[in-house]
Amino acid sequence: MKKKRVLFSPLNWGLGHAVRSVPILREFAACGFEVILAGDGVALEYLHNEFPDWQCHIIPSFKIDYSKGNSQIIPVLKALPKIVIASWKEYRQLKHWVKEWNIDIVISDNRFGFFYKSRDKQVISIYITHQLTVRMPSGFRFLEPVVRRLHRAVISNYTYCWIPDEAGSINLSGDLSHNQPLPKNAHFIGILSRFQKEKFPDEKSKLYDFLFILSGPEPQRTILEEKITGLFNEKSNVKAMLVRGISRQRVSEQQKDLTASEQLQIIDQASSCELERLLSISEVVVCRSGYTSVMELASISKRAVLIPTPGQPEQEYLGEYLSGLPLFACVKQDELTMAALLHAAQK
Repeated sequence: MKKKRVLFSPLNWGLGHAVRSVPILREFAACGFEVILAGDGVALEYLHNEFPDWQCHIIPSFKIDYSKGNSQIIPVLKALPKIVIASWKEYRQLKHWVKEWNIDIVISDNRFGFFYKSRDKQVISIYITHQLTVRMPSGFRFLEPVVRRLHRAVISNYTYCWIPDEAGSINLSGDLSHNQPLPKNAHFIGILSRFQKEKFPDEKSKLYDFLFILSGPEPQRTILEEKITGLFNEKSNVKAMLVRGISRQRVSEQQKDLTASEQLQIIDQASSCELERLLSISEVVVCRSGYTSVMELASISKRAVLIPTPGQPEQEYLGEYLSGLPLFACVKQDELTMAALLHAAQK
């Protein structure tokens, strides 16, 4: 009997959308499905490294040129035409692929146009998102109901909408996916994580006080990297590891070579296995308040200091919301000092 085929594509905004889907893809493969990957940039590169034997195909996503300031609303508004055009192009490309490869299930992680509708062929389309409400910057909150309706119109094109969170009052996404009526096709599917809690025993000796994990778009990734390395310009008793979150094949002018020191070790990337090892030998993680990072840290009960990306309302909301829960504290990027970091870690 021919294997059923799943075609998966994540949005290429950093690694989060690709990383959180790893346990879903593993489950499909374990159930005997043939999985085909599509995407672009670091997201597809990461998935190819995780699943080197699977087919990979390029489908471009839109790119937003973020600013160095604390507001990203202008870059996002400028990118709206590119978002619409990219969604239409991926919809047309998908229709061709579904017929050519005889696809049975299409899975989109936040790609608006990656769904299939046809009277000729029955294909299940699944949309993964944790943002039923897309947060807007202060001053533009009045637009949230409009954006919510637009997003629900996108969701209605899919057979199912999967929300990676718990359905109850104890949850990680807060108002992003709770405290509002769910779309009829939406279902909570629980926390997604590559890691298993039993692999992180408390008694393991800790080699590092802090594990810094960088991610997200430029130029904010580099700005935070410079602030972190600046914390170690003077001698201290703090020992840390920095995972830069860059690919040597994609080094830009913004991403300079860094020199490690006795206090701060540095690597460019970490595979899932290597990251698992680093997490097990580090006391506290310092990372962006991206939702995938939050899910994975919560799944292994790992303490973390969250630093929201300036101008990204979703991360700013999550940083504030989660700092009221166990495991997490939040520090603003422009307030990051060693004293602030140590104080947050003690919380």
